[in-house]
Amino acid sequence: MTRAGQPIPPGVAAEKHADLRAMLQRIALTTRTLLPWLAALLLCCARTSPPVATVEAVEPHWEAWSKTAFERAQRERKLLLVSVQAGWCHWCHVMNATTYRDARVVALLRERFVTIRVDQDNRPDLAERYADWGWPATGLLTPEARTIVNLRGHQPVERFLALLHELVNDLDHGGGLATRQAPLPPPAPRSDLDAARDDALSQLDEAYDPAQGGWGSPQKYPLAAPVEHALFRAHVWGERARLPKVTRTLVGYRQLIDPVQGGAFQYSLRGVWTAPHFEKIAPIQAGVMRALSQGYRASGDVALREASERVGSYVTRCKRVLSHDRLRAITTVRFVSLARRVHTAITDGYGVAVRALVRCTRRDGRACGGRLARDG
Repeated sequence: MTRAGQPIPPGVAAEKHADLRAMLQRIALTTRTLLPWLAALLLCCARTSPPVATVEAVEPHWEAWSKTAFERAQRERKLLLVSVQAGWCHWCHVMNATTYRDARVVALLRERFVTIRVDQDNRPDLAERYADWGWPATGLLTPEARTIVNLRGHQPVERFLALLHELVNDLDHGGGLATRQAPLPPPAPRSDLDAARDDALSQLDEAYDPAQGGWGSPQKYPLAAPVEHALFRAHVWGERARLPKVTRTLVGYRQLIDPVQGGAFQYSLRGVWTAPHFEKIAPIQAGVMRALSQGYRASGDVALREASERVGSYVTRCKRVLSHDRLRAITTVRFVSLARRVHTAITDGYGVAVRALVRCTRRDGRACGGRLARDG
């Protein structure tokens, strides 16, 4: 029947019925064709995807650094493992994907350890405590939270597993959990601050790399503070022989700047400036801009100013690209003071780029980005 209540002509009804039968036949044919493929896909997914109940078992049961975690370790007589990591850290991801995914390691950690994971960007106090051990830093502690040993960087599965078994065995058989860490040498007695200062200056001078420039080895970091200190000694104390050290060092810093996107990589490997580790984090950008800008102010070398501007442009682009929510998610409180120190250190002609960096901070005093970007 039509909407007006009139009957549909027989010819039109037959034509509609034929169209409907043809459509149903096409649907049936398509279903029969796709059904084997759908079944194979579901079977493949069933074979490769573990049940939800077993997903958690493929990694340790991570807890936050809290009073509750330490109390549980003491109450249950479990050893403590503290893993301090950074979201931008390559070797942290490697260790999470290998060592902390090994079934033997996971089983032992879940049974005998309280495992604590710390984001060093969100906990600068703990990052400072474990800074000497790099990222990832691994601390192994007694149930009473006394340090047994701190481990630097990525730990291969077999060596790490052997150490864990050794500690568990010591705990079970009363062998004692003696500190395995070599104690730091006690500081030499000093009669006054001048002597302590002279000792610090001597250590800094010994850390300078005359072959490649920069302070420290084997990893080459673009540190701003040693450059600032060398310039201070050159211009205030009259130690002009330090200026060539600054020049040589800033040549190395420029080599860490990404030639494609700008921005400075975090550090370089093997004691040279030409083997960068491909991470870009906010404190490094601030330090590089600060060092290059101060070098330009001291020498007038336009190449240093241009290099600093390339880093500043990269920071500004990242600020525009990242959403406000993402900026909040990767915040770090330490970035604010670094950005403001850059702002005070630069020349007047470079104020615009750094002011954009400083405006990135939020009103509550926290910074917009602990990690600006990670370009693979």
